Amino acid sequence: MTLPSVTAKTGVGRLIHESPRVRPPMDKDRDGSRLKFVSASPRGYTFAMASRTIENYLKQVYLEQQRAPRRVVAMGRLAELMGVTAGTATTMAKAIAQAGLVRYAPRGGVRLSRPGEQLALHVLRRHRLVELFLVEILGIDWSEAHQEAEELEHVISEPVLARMDALLGHPVVDPHGDPIPSAAGTIDAPALQSLAAVALNREARIVRILDQSP
Repeated sequence: MTLPSVTAKTGVGRLIHESPRVRPPMDKDRDGSRLKFVSASPRGYTFAMASRTIENYLKQVYLEQQRAPRRVVAMGRLAELMGVTAGTATTMAKAIAQAGLVRYAPRGGVRLSRPGEQLALHVLRRHRLVELFLVEILGIDWSEAHQEAEELEHVISEPVLARMDALLGHPVVDPHGDPIPSAAGTIDAPALQSLAAVALNREARIVRILDQSP
């Protein structure tokens, strides 16, 4: 049976989403069998559908790289972020590496490839726009909006996301002050100083909150 396909353009890359009526079992997500790097061209990258699990892995690798830009993300750290065993994280890292989305070094760790970074930014854009919509338009509390966005980021369509973006006035930051990637796959993250590093009795303005725990 041929599955229907829906193509979503990010401006830099293309994500080809195959939308089966019945979702395959989760074990197919874990071993990466539903993800395949199809091709690269001057216009961007083409992927088969990335599962929720794969999107979450790429997003966590991206966020961890922002904390330590010059280091690879160790398997132990990735397993901790994903709430799985080191063996499970390693298996997934190898599968994603075969798809061309990360560079995997045995007994080392992973770093996102350019296609992987674009896909991670696409997921972050969805998450942060949805989160802002939930807070600003629906009045949902910060403590609830983040978790709701974690679910909705994987299922929202591009047309709906574009309408949200327009309704919100094309925002550049989410409720926590995190920068929202553009539809073209770029992100503007200005250098900021930690509040702990601000001199005593010096005036400062808080523009971003990194700890998003409820």
